[in-house]
Amino acid sequence: MARVMRRSHGGDGAEDPPPPSGFGRGQHVEDLVPAKRKRGKAKNKGLRQAIALNKGPVSLPFDTEVTYSPIGIPNDWFTSEVGSYMFGHFAFDKSSYNYISDAEKNAMEVHLRRRFNFNEIEKHHKC
Repeated sequence: MARVMRRSHGGDGAEDPPPPSGFGRGQHVEDLVPAKRKRGKAKNKGLRQAIALNKGPVSLPFDTEVTYSPIGIPNDWFTSEVGSYMFGHFAFDKSSYNYISDAEKNAMEVHLRRRFNFNEIEKHHKC
């Protein structure tokens, strides 16, 4: 039976000679321009600015025809705010929102009511 492939595939180190300086830490070149600092998404700067401009909670528009879920940019702010609050205040040993105590749920509702206007939603005739 004829050999179809060579025994080693160039570049894997089997045929290539070792580097002249040996195998050590490579030469690292410092970046001339420092990396741009990026803020985390959890800071929710857009929401903070909207609250300051509105001088109060931001209205949260809902789709009342099909999905009954928040829509638009306030939806992004809302989900980010819920996620960051839950990450910072709820224990990770809970497998479901049903196992969180009522006190913790109320604290999250108070936190969200400071930022979003739920009165508009509660007064809607389809709610």
